[in-house]
Order: sequence, then C-alpha cells, then structure tokens
Amino acid sequence: MSNPPKLNQGNAENKSPDCVFLNLHPALESQGWQRKKPDVIALKLTLSLNTQEEQLPGGKIRFGITQGTLRLQLTNCKSPYERRFFKRPLQPKLQIEQQTRTSRVRKRTNSSSIKPNEAEAKLGSDREERNEDTQKIILDVYQIDTKGNEDYPCWEFRVKTGEPCLQGVLEQEPLAGIEVSETPCQIEARFTTSERYLYFEGVGGIWPSDISPNKMAILEKLIFSKILYSRFNPYLSYQEIRYE
Repeated sequence: MSNPPKLNQGNAENKSPDCVFLNLHPALESQGWQRKKPDVIALKLTLSLNTQEEQLPGGKIRFGITQGTLRLQLTNCKSPYERRFFKRPLQPKLQIEQQTRTSRVRKRTNSSSIKPNEAEAKLGSDREERNEDTQKIILDVYQIDTKGNEDYPCWEFRVKTGEPCLQGVLEQEPLAGIEVSETPCQIEARFTTSERYLYFEGVGGIWPSDISPNKMAILEKLIFSKILYSRFNPYLSYQEIRYE
C-alpha cells in the first residue's frame, strides 16, 4: 500500500530580506469523505516590504522598490481564479485621510434710517458671511492587482500611497487555493522587479546633497550594476513547495 502524498518545503531564498521577505505557508485542505474532489493546497502569504541599508566603501546606501510582482509557476496543479484572494474588494487596503474645504457665502443687507434736520435718508449695505467647513474623507487605496491565468497566476504590488517605496507587512494572509491534478506537483514562487522600480535614498556620504540629477542617475546605475544586480536577478525572493 503506497503512502499518501505529503507537502514538502523545498528551496527558499530571500536575497534582500529587509527590502523583500517572502514566505508561503501551505496546508492541505481537508476533503473529508469527498475523495472524488481534487486535493487542494491552501496557500497563505507572509510578505514584508521595506527599505534596506547596504554598506559600501566610503559610506552606505538605502534602497527599496516601488513595484514588484509575485508569480507562481505551477506543475501538475492549477490556481482557479475564484480561489484567489487579493481581488477587489477583498484585497488589503490603506486608508488615507484627506481634508477638503467648502465655503458657503450668504449676503445680508442692513438698512439704517438717518434723519438729520427731519430729512430721512436710507443707506443700504451688503455684508458677506463666509463659513468654512473641514471634512475628512476616507479613501480606499489599493496596492495589489491580481492577474495571470490558472497555470501562471501573479499579483502585482504598486506603491500608491504617496510614500517613496513599498512599505508594509502581510502576515499569513490567504493567497490562493491550488487544485492538484496529479502527483507529484510543484509550486514555485518568485518575487521579481526591475531596475526602473528601484528607489535609492543616498545616505552616509555616497554623494553630496547638491549633486545634479544626471550625475545621480549615473551613480545609481553604477551601484545597481556593480552591487545590487545579483540581488535582483533573476528574482529577489524564491520559494518551492512540493506535493509528492
């Protein structure tokens, strides 16, 4: 009698864990007596996004990302769209308070009677009253978009809060239900980004505060190609899960 298949955590790597830390938590959904249904692996996501400091000769830099993509490559399994999370309106949202001012102008006319030497004169004057109300509006700002097909689902993270880069933490949030078609099956997760979504914050004497934008762009490209390229390619984070 063959042993039932088991979930195994394979290779995992976070190259810049302060910038991007990825961890998937798989669990086999209980099918009860309904063995005719396919096995389903429930995936939960822990993801931390922030800035990271890097020591360099003569100083240090701090970097983050403004956009990144989490992709799943599936073998002998699929991710039905209806089993995915982070779909509007279910995806996490940030609330931003904005203040708006509205003015209401009301004109009032005052009349007074003056009777010098028993002669009556009426003077009319208009006076404006301006009242300003301040109200706070709560807006839902979404930073995750769900895309991809059943074999290659992906989630795009984009900064939309006015911050310079992506910052925040998801702790064991439901990500997707993976239907197993046959064993062994494999789930490979990659979090990727590109150089154009890299955010640099110069600290520690790397460049002067009055450097021109052109020279700064040249320095940033040099730092990326010489120091950070291997951190970002072919991925920032990787994790493998096997069901066999």
